Amino acid sequence: MNCMSKHNKLGEDGFAPIIVSIIIVIVLSLLTLSFVALANNSAKNALNRQLSNNAYYAADSGINDAIAAIGSGFHSAKTSCNPILSVPDLSNNQVNGPQDIYSCLLIDPTPSSLQYTTVTETQPTVALISTINPITNNPEAPAYFIFSWEPSPQVESPPYVFAPTNYFPNCSAASGIKGACLYPGSSWNISSRPITGILRTALTPIVSSGQLPTNTSTTYTAFLYPQLGNGALSSINTAPPYSPNTTGINGGVSVSGNCSSASTQPYECAVEIPISNAATNGFILSMESLYTDSRVKIEAFDSLNNRLMFKNAQIMIDSTGNDHGVQRRIQVRISSINYTGFSAYDIASSSSFCKDLYAYPMNLATGNPGGAVSPNCGL
Repeated sequence: MNCMSKHNKLGEDGFAPIIVSIIIVIVLSLLTLSFVALANNSAKNALNRQLSNNAYYAADSGINDAIAAIGSGFHSAKTSCNPILSVPDLSNNQVNGPQDIYSCLLIDPTPSSLQYTTVTETQPTVALISTINPITNNPEAPAYFIFSWEPSPQVESPPYVFAPTNYFPNCSAASGIKGACLYPGSSWNISSRPITGILRTALTPIVSSGQLPTNTSTTYTAFLYPQLGNGALSSINTAPPYSPNTTGINGGVSVSGNCSSASTQPYECAVEIPISNAATNGFILSMESLYTDSRVKIEAFDSLNNRLMFKNAQIMIDSTGNDHGVQRRIQVRISSINYTGFSAYDIASSSSFCKDLYAYPMNLATGNPGGAVSPNCGL
């Protein structure tokens, strides 16, 4: 009996190391598999990043080819993804072999909206714009525009808009100047948060008798300011008619942006500008964003609230790059015309310069256009 007990004890002592060894082997195998899977995932992620970068550069090549084609005189719409063999710059969509291509390149010379990523104060945005019916492609004057704006993506801090009780300071009581004035730039913030910029806009109709306007007394001009509202302009049919109701030297009214803090509109603030002058071939558009850079979207509609298309202002290019099944898409807008040299807002001559703006508080350096204080502003 004692011998059997001793034999059993020896058997049990020999079996335990085997169990431990098996467990160690299993753990090491799992660790090895984990490291292999991690290495495979890292290699796969690195490959995907490389393919994604290649696809982006392929899409960018498509953008460059489209710009080159437009610069060489291609002004038609490109609605098919396929290359156009008759246009040299658009005849081949390969970048680095058949697997590295821009798989779809579209060009739209009549977009449904105008979009400007960065409108600044230092360099006014100028464009010649005209509208057409999207069904007939015939010119059609708009019944109204909608200007939407919010801080440019480059503005890092959360923007602020005025509450309904916070209106631009009124100069009339203190100085006899009618209308609103502008804050100094140093005051344009709330607890270090930049206030959404003022969008200064001007639309000068191009008269039918010539290519450029000969009379600026019909210019629609307004200061669109960031006052908090209810965002009603998210629905066109219920859009309140915020109108800069005067033109020429009597224009330049301040108009509420009816801003939405929830950003339910296309952009944060929006204003509808009705157009009463139907006999026009288009408009010269001038914009600048006071205090803070803004991104702007402009839409046009007829009297039945049907959307109109823009012509001769911007060309939208949509390019999709593809490298071994990985895709990247880029959309850009370029100006249809080189606007270098177009003036905006200023009246200048060889001997004098006029810029008729009031700054808060009570800057009386200039008077009304043509007034005794500022004879250079006489028209």
